[in-house]
Amino acid sequence: MDALRFRPDQVAVGTAYIYEKSNIDGSNKSNIVQYVASKDTLEAFKYESGPEATLVTATMDWNSFSVRDLSSWKVRADG
Repeated sequence: MDALRFRPDQVAVGTAYIYEKSNIDGSNKSNIVQYVASKDTLEAFKYESGPEATLVTATMDWNSFSVRDLSSWKVRADG
């Protein structure tokens, strides 16, 4: 359980991690940008080639390694 202990020095605030996710067979690809907004807030932006994307923000409870508050929005190219 020590591996699940919160280590604030390991939280790279202001860092964005960009990756591509897909199924094992390569289908259902999308791009993800994971942004560390603060020591307890994470933001994820998921997009594909299309007019719609998803933005999710999570406020973390590091004592229990779970999400305290979660919000999600659909973002459209036309506003």
